[in-house]
Amino acid sequence: MTYAPVTLSSAPLGWFDHRFYLLSDGTLAALRTDRDISAEHRRWLERAQKARFPRKMPNLWNGSSKLHVLTDQGESAPIEIPMVRYPEIDRFVDGRWLVVSTRAAAGEKNALILDADGRLSRSFHIGDGVEHVRCAPDGSIWIGYFDEGIFGNSIGCGGIVRFDDQGERLWSYNDGSRGSASFIDDCYALTLSGNDLWSCFYSDFPIVRLRDDKERRWGNDVGGAKALAVDGAYVLLAGGYGSDSRLTLVGLEQGSARTIGSYDRPELGDAALVQGRSSLLHVVNNGVWTRISVAEARSELQ
Repeated sequence: MTYAPVTLSSAPLGWFDHRFYLLSDGTLAALRTDRDISAEHRRWLERAQKARFPRKMPNLWNGSSKLHVLTDQGESAPIEIPMVRYPEIDRFVDGRWLVVSTRAAAGEKNALILDADGRLSRSFHIGDGVEHVRCAPDGSIWIGYFDEGIFGNSIGCGGIVRFDDQGERLWSYNDGSRGSASFIDDCYALTLSGNDLWSCFYSDFPIVRLRDDKERRWGNDVGGAKALAVDGAYVLLAGGYGSDSRLTLVGLEQGSARTIGSYDRPELGDAALVQGRSSLLHVVNNGVWTRISVAEARSELQ
């Protein structure tokens, strides 16, 4: 199936689009702030790089923030949410929100669960170095961590960790007792297809499916992919070493992922969002939301 591109509404006067998030039901959320955090960060970085002595980054996270849900038909009325540092966001199937600060000190409660209207329900520690946040249909929370979390004496040492909505840790990938063939040094790509979790991670970039906490693994020659989508025995990988705008289709065979072909999608290169969910890859670039299906990629390459 081919989806028509959707032109997204611009932020209202006095507000700025900070981040876009792909939600568990395949809709988008736009996080808007009352200060242009990205521009302020760029200005600080330019000055810091020219300075003789290191300059401490100012606190950019003390303004107001609102979430808008975006669909093909338009956007919802916003809800106010707490401002956190470097936020990652998803929504549970029952309408509650999960808002995570990706950087956290030891013991800091950096995961917030909000009611559908944005009111805080509970908070708990979910570790430092968060790269991916996904809410599964069964109510569990999957977190993928980048290297500073994995090697930083944090919960993130698990690489990929599953929690319940009370913050209890249920499962961890980098658990030596499992005897896994791989170790996650940096979780590059992570998606859900139903309750099945799929990932591709540094350093050997296998394609891994976790079903009922049991692993199936395919060797893979595509290094550095930042997102993936899955349809049966086919996986679409976005980006990779050498090209951020490349899409590569692989077929899952006995123990290996066979590369079928690749092609270029320029809108991936400087996109505000590239993320997979089930069989669709979602891209937001210059205010346009594009969805690329694994089936569409197969028609391009086969």
